Amino acid sequence: MKGKKTITLSTKKPTYQGYSYAFKVAIVDQVENGQLSANQAAKMYDVSPSGIRKWIKKYGNLDQKLLGLKGKSPKQEIAELKRKLAKTE
Repeated sequence: MKGKKTITLSTKKPTYQGYSYAFKVAIVDQVENGQLSANQAAKMYDVSPSGIRKWIKKYGNLDQKLLGLKGKSPKQEIAELKRKLAKTE
């Protein structure tokens, strides 16, 4: 069969550039919302943990959320609000 090219499919994992923006943001949202840790997401989606941490820095907004909470974690903010509610009751 002269003149025909054969195409071989690569079985290698794609590089970080091979993932879509939507895929990256979906994983970042799951990590930031506490549904998965970065390591759990890495295993589940077959991505390197360091890659996910880079995506969090690039696409995540957890730092902005913490600034809005004045540096408090969501658990700390909830505990403080519960104390304030108890005082008002």
